[in-house]
Amino acid sequence: SFDEWLASVGGRSNAFTADEETNYYLSVNYDAIEEALHRLGEFFTAPEMRRDCVEREVDAVNSEYEMSLNDDGWRILSVMKAIADAEHPF
Repeated sequence: SFDEWLASVGGRSNAFTADEETNYYLSVNYDAIEEALHRLGEFFTAPEMRRDCVEREVDAVNSEYEMSLNDDGWRILSVMKAIADAEHPF
């Protein structure tokens, strides 16, 4: 897997989704950067979309959502978005 290969060359990766974009990052030893970028790029040019991976990501997103339900900052932001002018780029 990508994560196993990345760990074998001293790297790691992660991602997070904001309101309008998903951010991906990785850290890897310099001598593996070209291969790491190639492999990361394949997520976008040739995604596998295996059912088990999709289900795991859906569970992760749902878990993050459920954790935010009691977070006052997220709740305030949700209310602000709900009552904001529809033309506002919120």
